[in-house]
This record gives sequence, structure tokens and C-alpha cells, in this order.
Amino acid sequence: MYTMLTIYFCLIAVSIEIGTVVGGYGNGTRGNATNALSNPAGLSVGVDNSLYISDYFNHRVIKLPEGSLNGSIVAGTGVAGNSASQLNGPTGLYVDASLNIYVADSNNYRVMFWQKNSSAGVKVAGTGNSGSTLSNFGILASLLVDSQGNIYVCDPNNNRVMKFTPNVTNAVVVAGTSSAGNGSYQLNLPYDLYLDEINSYLYVTDYNNHRIQRYHLGVSMNGTTVAGGNGQGSASYQLNFPYALCISKTTNAIYITDSGNNRIQRWSSGATSGVTIVGNDTSGTNSTLLQGHMGIRQSINESYLFLSEMLDNTVWSFRLI
Repeated sequence: MYTMLTIYFCLIAVSIEIGTVVGGYGNGTRGNATNALSNPAGLSVGVDNSLYISDYFNHRVIKLPEGSLNGSIVAGTGVAGNSASQLNGPTGLYVDASLNIYVADSNNYRVMFWQKNSSAGVKVAGTGNSGSTLSNFGILASLLVDSQGNIYVCDPNNNRVMKFTPNVTNAVVVAGTSSAGNGSYQLNLPYDLYLDEINSYLYVTDYNNHRIQRYHLGVSMNGTTVAGGNGQGSASYQLNFPYALCISKTTNAIYITDSGNNRIQRWSSGATSGVTIVGNDTSGTNSTLLQGHMGIRQSINESYLFLSEMLDNTVWSFRLI
């Protein structure tokens, strides 16, 4: 098990004071050793409870076994490049049930698939060139993969979410259009995704619209606002540049990294306002003083929240009781 500081709170009145470093040095310092990080972006948790991290400026994916701060490189070489064994600015990350890795190779404009223990990847989406057609995209943010092997990617520069079916070059747009906007069918810089495959719901962080949108896949291209959407702000019913999200499979609560407010919000299912569970709207270099863009994912048993604090080159763990 990860070694955790004890943090107690209930699901109604939530108060988290201290997190535990589970990746990086924890003091804001960047590095390229296997116990260091440099702008950790995407997160994914393997079925073995290992933590996978897209280490953006180190151009690699690091795997941290449960309980260890020293990891191993499982994708990329640590040197930027566009060969099959290299990455250039990895962002979104997804690890499947067989511990195979999908990674958004952002600056190479492609999605790479790394079979478990492989030294090289295979391109499974994108052309390698930036664009706005159905076969390519701009700099990628998040990605996820469903049980059928369909790959969903956030294309923020083109204000859309794309779905690539296996072995098909052209994607289908499932959310947003090519134009930024704040209508129910539009997005403005979407950054992160969560898929409720049972109900065919796709959740998207709509960054510049300060809201979380939910789309009913195969039913409607119009999104429903499920958090925020009340203008930019710091009130409990507002968000300020929401960057990433994850959703509890047991309670349907939405956990949101509210980057402009340097906090993590929890919105209960159907709620019209959120509760701050981490952060206090003040930036800093410890777990109570968060800052900037942060990725977020839950542990397999939903006992912990993992948080990648990019500016501080640290991944934190917060216990949920």
C-alpha cells in the first residue's frame, strides 16, 4: 500500500488538510531521475494499483509501483523525438486492463500504443501533423479508451472531442464543433474526459466556459452542464478554468481541478454547487497550497485521489474516507 498521512473527513462536511507525495520530490524541484518529474501531466492507475504518469518535459511515461517513489520508464526514452520508441511532450494517458499504454504524444500529433513491456510504440491515431481534419488534430490534451478499443481524444485547439474506432483513420466528432463557443453544442478549449460507458455519458472539462459538460453519446450532440456554468468565479457554484475531472463510480460525485481557483471541488450528483476538498485559492508548494493545471484520477478502490501538480512537479495522494 502507499504510505499515507492520515486524513479524516466525511462525505458531507469535507476537509482535507494534508496530502502525501507519491511522485516527484515534493518541493517543486524538477528532475529527470526515475524518482523525479518535470511537469507531470496525465495520470492513469493500473489494475495492479501502479501509478502511471505522463512526464511531459522528460518525454516519457513513468510507472510507479504501489508504495514506491522510484519508478521505471515504460514509454519513451527520456529524449524528445518522433521515432517509434520516442515521445515529445506526452499529455493524456490511459492504461488498459492488460497494462498496455495509450499515450497522447502531443507535440508529435499522434496517439501511441505501447504494449506491456514493449520498447517501442505503434501509432493508432493521428497523422503526425497538426490539423483540423477528421484524421488529424492539434496539440492533444486528455484521452481515454472504452471497452471496445475506441479512442476518445480532447482536441482543444479545434474545440472538439474525437472518437477513433480501431484501425480506422478518420475519427467521428462526438462533442463540440470546430468553432469555440458557449452554446450547449459547443466547447471552448476542452481539456479532460471521463466516460461512463454503462450510461453512454461522456463528461468534458470546458475550460474557457468554466463548466463541466455531459454528452449522451449516440443520442445528442448537445451537452448538459453538470458543474459550473455560472460565469467565471470562486463562489461554490462557480468554476474558474476547470482543467481535469474524475467521477466516482459508486456515488457519481464529480471531482474537478479548478485551476484558476487553485482548488479541488467535489460536486455531488445533481448538485448546483461544489465543496472545496483540497486547496484554499492560494498558490504554493505543499498539498494545501495548490497551483495551476492539475490532473486528477482515483485509485481502483476509490479510496484515494491522485493529483498531478504540473507547476510543482509533484504527484499527491489524498485519502478519501
